[in-house]
Amino acid sequence: MYSETPTDDDLNGLYEKLNFNIEVNLVEAGEYAVTAELYAGDQLITQSGDFFDLASGAQTITLPFDGDAIRQAGLHGPYTITNLYLTPIEVGITAQSGIDVLQTPAYKYTQFGYENNTPTFADVPFNGFGWAHIEAIYNAGITGGCTTNPLNYCPNNTVTRAQMAIFLLRGIHGSSYTPPAVGDGTGFNDVPTTHSAAAWIKRHGSSSWRRKASLAAAAAAITVRTRRSPAPRWQSSC
Repeated sequence: MYSETPTDDDLNGLYEKLNFNIEVNLVEAGEYAVTAELYAGDQLITQSGDFFDLASGAQTITLPFDGDAIRQAGLHGPYTITNLYLTPIEVGITAQSGIDVLQTPAYKYTQFGYENNTPTFADVPFNGFGWAHIEAIYNAGITGGCTTNPLNYCPNNTVTRAQMAIFLLRGIHGSSYTPPAVGDGTGFNDVPTTHSAAAWIKRHGSSSWRRKASLAAAAAAITVRTRRSPAPRWQSSC
């Protein structure tokens, strides 16, 4: 069973989120990565995903779709929620999936987001590519931008794999996360223990964390074989 509920937390008449409620009945307890996509027709509007520690049996979990992303897309509903994946972190537990699982009422995109939104970063306008994702990782404390006066994100600057390891681990575990001490080695010939991101690289290089990041669809093309292969900053936020 699936349902959706828009939320207007600040009571300003606009929805900050479109919550997707999923009733699941699990045979095996465990940690699961849950992801879904929101479409208007054949146009992808936004994605949502998170990790959940779930018990066996029936329960309801909720994925929020960002209201700013819906507004930015500029497309009216009804919206379709599709490509739902319930993927276990532990190998051996069966994954579950669903296509076109729910169609929403005929929402207007103008019912979502913030009508007079001021962008956080001077170089990322609210109607620019990747704006909603960049705002989200800033609000989550994952990035602080590249300059402070003015506050810029530098979306076309490159990100090294060392920086990406920090992005991913903070995204998975929260902005306050600190990896374990690096110890006697990082596991990589080109990453000495004296490197500023050595502990982050070692933690992300462990098989369980690489699997968790890939399940979150945050590191589909990222490996930690070499720390200096770059990616654009806007790409690392999506």
